Amino acid sequence: MLIVGFAVVGAAFWLEFSFTPPIWVHLVVWPPVILGLCMGLLPPIKGFFIGAQFKYRSVDNEFPDEDV
Repeated sequence: MLIVGFAVVGAAFWLEFSFTPPIWVHLVVWPPVILGLCMGLLPPIKGFFIGAQFKYRSVDNEFPDEDV
């Protein structure tokens, strides 16, 4: 969500300062963009975290790479 927020706020500032549209344009444009970006980034980011959990999983409260 931080990635989407950074991108959308930057784009909203660019739109506002370049064209100075009325507020209803922002209310119509940005909610679908936010929803689309969040839904589009969800699978790859979720896959990354699941892969990281699989790689660094613990067994019996120990990390697999730890020397005992």
